[in-house]
Amino acid sequence: TIACNDKEFSSNILGKSLFTAVASYILGIRSSGQRYPAYITDIALSDNYVAQLPFGSAQTKHYLETKLKLERKINHAMTLL
Repeated sequence: TIACNDKEFSSNILGKSLFTAVASYILGIRSSGQRYPAYITDIALSDNYVAQLPFGSAQTKHYLETKLKLERKINHAMTLL
């Protein structure tokens, strides 16, 4: 699930169009309409994801890797819109 302002986007509902939907929403709320990069300011890893990590606990590295991966996907989707 990705939350932006008060809106939530679920991969269970949106499937492969998750990042396109998030990118479209971000562009829609920008008054300038400019396509500058979006950055994630808060991240939480799901219990299921953390359970799959070594020793069942998340390290800073896991948060940063996930943050960068999600930002890349959202920003790439913005370039395609």
